[in-house]
Amino acid sequence: MCEDLLALKGGNGGAFRYLRLDGSKGRAQRNLGIRLFNDKKSDFHVMLISTRAGGLGLNLASATEVIFLDEDWNPQITLQAEARAHRIGQQNPVTIYKICTQGTVEEQMLGRIRKKLYLSAKVMETMRSVHSTSEPRGKKRKHGEDASDDVNSTNEPALSTDSLKSLLRQGARTLIRPEVDVTAMLDWDFDRMIEECKDKTDDIHAAKQENTEDDEQTWLNTMEKVETTVFEGKKHQRALMKAEEVALDLERAGRRIGKNTTVMVDGFAINKESMQCAGWEAVPTFAGKDPRLAEPVRAKKEPVPNQAHCQTCWDGGSLILCSGCPRSFHNACLDKEFKAKAKGWTNFYCSQHQCVDCGSKTGDAGGMIYRCQWCEKGYCEDCMDWDNVNLIGDTLPEYEMLGFGATAQAWYVECPTCITHWKEDEQDRKLIAQERKRIAGEYKKYMAED
Repeated sequence: MCEDLLALKGGNGGAFRYLRLDGSKGRAQRNLGIRLFNDKKSDFHVMLISTRAGGLGLNLASATEVIFLDEDWNPQITLQAEARAHRIGQQNPVTIYKICTQGTVEEQMLGRIRKKLYLSAKVMETMRSVHSTSEPRGKKRKHGEDASDDVNSTNEPALSTDSLKSLLRQGARTLIRPEVDVTAMLDWDFDRMIEECKDKTDDIHAAKQENTEDDEQTWLNTMEKVETTVFEGKKHQRALMKAEEVALDLERAGRRIGKNTTVMVDGFAINKESMQCAGWEAVPTFAGKDPRLAEPVRAKKEPVPNQAHCQTCWDGGSLILCSGCPRSFHNACLDKEFKAKAKGWTNFYCSQHQCVDCGSKTGDAGGMIYRCQWCEKGYCEDCMDWDNVNLIGDTLPEYEMLGFGATAQAWYVECPTCITHWKEDEQDRKLIAQERKRIAGEYKKYMAED
């Protein structure tokens, strides 16, 4: 849903672009996404990331706003996720929004989450106070200096006193907040929406309230009950069963009725699943092999459209076609290793499907190879010279005109070898500039026709 919203707002490459980091992304895609997001010159302004993705080493120092659509049961995970935008190199203030939907189980979770955070802060504060009572060896306190100064200067608690009081005041008050008029919300602007919907337990009147140890103990002794029967803000309780129905349901034999998972074949108990039986069948029948119920046959993969020139010498003629991308090559232009692979032209994969330096293939290189737009070379992320490379994108205009879209296994660049060569050879640099201009003109016509 977030991707759909970003696409509607121009996030499909129009006004800006967005990245995604979760368990479905490989190592190389994750590192590239972080690099693009932190690059101030790139047009990637949004990072969609799950709360636990990336671990502690993730650095999103270019972020200026962090929005939590849901919170983790463990508040420390949320704090670690917040810290990813406050790494070394962050130069802008960061605003954090935590969105909670009213009338849901998530709203009821907040009581326990705040209690966990409060207890964690109190325990850490107590441990710091205990260990700071003994002075380090060789250190002398100045005359009139209090021991508490050491605690405040070097062992500050994770949360300030005001923050701890705020958590104590909030307690379970989230559940008794007044409902927001959804119809009136349609006429609000963003600032009005934030002001009306934000947590207001830290207002001036609440700040003046003094909390005693009895209030703290009462709150900690209260067990928040998380009800899972909440739907659209309403509680749906199932009618109580009669005592006879409860007894019948608890009876072991009654629970097993109609739930046999084995069948007897020649005196042996055989699992139904291993015999490919349907749930209602005792033995396999023709009904279980109804072709209408069979899985659909996968459509054959469409052949890859290939370019009409050699990627090495840029001439036409008799070409060997790559099976995985639109690249084409003359047999004489291939290295000895790839000439042997090209015999028979059966599933031939060109040199851009492995690293030119270490020889790692796509699967060994984290799931992505950086392929040069102008030469036959490809690089893994470990062998790439990141200080001397131009990142282009996940597809090329000439590929789109052939009907070959983006693929997760490739990212296209102007490689360090080509950039170094253009600095030394002015004529080749001008030829590449002309070729860029030609491709841009053809791509503009292609987009206008569509």
